[in-house]
Amino acid sequence: MHLMVVLLIAYLAGRFFERINLTKILGYILVGMMLGPIFLNWFTAAMYLSLDSLIIFALAFIAFLIGLKLQIQELKKMGRQIFEVTFFQAFSAFFSVSIFSFIFMNLFNLVNALPTSIILGAIAMATAPATVFAVVDEFKAKGPFTTLLLAIVAIDDGVAIVVYTLVLVFVSFIIQGVILMTKKIKDQNICGVSLIFLLVLLLILSEYFQISPMISAMLLGFLAVNFNGLKEKTIEQIGRTEDLIFIFFFVTAGASLKLGILYNVGLLALVYVLARWAGKVLGGAWGAKISGAEEKVRRWLGWGLLPQAGVAIAFVHMTARMLPQISEMVMAIVLASIVLDEIIGPLGVELALFRAGEARRV
Repeated sequence: MHLMVVLLIAYLAGRFFERINLTKILGYILVGMMLGPIFLNWFTAAMYLSLDSLIIFALAFIAFLIGLKLQIQELKKMGRQIFEVTFFQAFSAFFSVSIFSFIFMNLFNLVNALPTSIILGAIAMATAPATVFAVVDEFKAKGPFTTLLLAIVAIDDGVAIVVYTLVLVFVSFIIQGVILMTKKIKDQNICGVSLIFLLVLLLILSEYFQISPMISAMLLGFLAVNFNGLKEKTIEQIGRTEDLIFIFFFVTAGASLKLGILYNVGLLALVYVLARWAGKVLGGAWGAKISGAEEKVRRWLGWGLLPQAGVAIAFVHMTARMLPQISEMVMAIVLASIVLDEIIGPLGVELALFRAGEARRV
């Protein structure tokens, strides 16, 4: 009952933000922050922890919806653009954050500057697919720019996971001194239910085999829409619950944000955020230019890649387990940056979609 009241308040806040021409996602996040442990404590830390499985499901469900949007015939039209832009924006963020973090940490004589800055660079590559997709869905954005943005977001985290894993091994060396598919079903209603069932089963298997549930869910959606003959009607039926999923996910995300941590890391968190944003925007523009993309892609794609949350948090926890020597600093910086990314990031996505001419107020 307590949770239902919180979700209702978030829904009303989302409607208000729509009325003032801002993304309702920002409204959900701010309600989570206001009602969470930071201020009123209606949405307690204990309640948040008890909802962990539901939060993972919500994130995987959003990743699944992204997979449903990635139709092969649309991706083929973009060819090498997807991979070139993904490569340049991801590695621009990596080098930008690594270099500026290293310079800043050396200026203030902070310990473990090199390993910490490299780890931060790898974490900076990741984007928040849930936030990007939620804004795309809210404004019913559709077109080549939107398809390219979603495809890059989908691939981006896969690239980030590979690079982060390699960097983790390399940093460990520096510090320690040692080197699923679904069958075709004619009844589309049954198919929709079957896919949700498969998604739950996939999450259980992902947890058991320690595989990213987001990437697994996104792959399931991609396979379902491209090889299972899903009709548009079925996709619409699956998507009918997305508003509730979005409200739940972003309220809990807002409730988990800790404003106080901003004071603990101060300028270094700001360096991380600005360097990451610069890498995403400039790298996206550079990659788009090299691949021969349209002007609107060059100018605005990077702004749609500003949000960061889920995968970055997973990297932080992995760092804490593998590299306790630098984990406290990394955790403080990344979690502080997520506060800014989750507030400003949705506005960046909104700006990109409208400037590209593929979004509309509904």
